[in-house]
Amino acid sequence: MDNMRIEIFGNVGRDPDQSYTPTGTLITKCNAAVEVGSGDYKKTEWVKLTVWGEKYGNLFNGMVQKGTFVWVSGVPSVEAWTGKDGELKSQLNITVKDFRILRNGKPRGEESSHDEEEPAYMQD
Repeated sequence: MDNMRIEIFGNVGRDPDQSYTPTGTLITKCNAAVEVGSGDYKKTEWVKLTVWGEKYGNLFNGMVQKGTFVWVSGVPSVEAWTGKDGELKSQLNITVKDFRILRNGKPRGEESSHDEEEPAYMQD
């Protein structure tokens, strides 16, 4: 059981990438642009999305592409590092547990976009 969850709505910034850990677990990753604030204080924050395992990773990879508007729920973590400029940098990462396609992005290799709603999927 996860003691903390976070939900975001955002546009996927790139097609998901898939790789395997040394122990053979599939990892599917992409990022999402999330608008925060309002008016003159509105800005875009980038959030990393990570899906673990074959079943849900392949499902996520097959349904999500650049431009897809998604609702994501999952376990948050923060990655921190020192940039080349010496400044401390950080980024929010969400281990995806649930997601829903709200608007499809541009299909791979096509010019048009779809506005169909897809069903929700849960990992727990």
